[in-house]
Amino acid sequence: MARKIKKKYTLSKESIDMISSDVHAFLGGYSVENQIIIQVRLALEELLLVLMNGIGESEYLKLMLMKRARRLWILITRPIS
Repeated sequence: MARKIKKKYTLSKESIDMISSDVHAFLGGYSVENQIIIQVRLALEELLLVLMNGIGESEYLKLMLMKRARRLWILITRPIS
């Protein structure tokens, strides 16, 4: 599994599904328990839906997944406008 993954997305319902799938694959690659993966996915999808409802669709997001110092990181950022 890659130690670091960087992707760019335009915020939409479809990209929320893609981000959730990418996170699932990343965590699964490090043998994280399936129940934990599902909890993370649900929380992430809810967070992104709230964000989308607040700022609207078509906003630019960056997703970074990485393993660092024996910890798995999920970072989602967007430019400040």
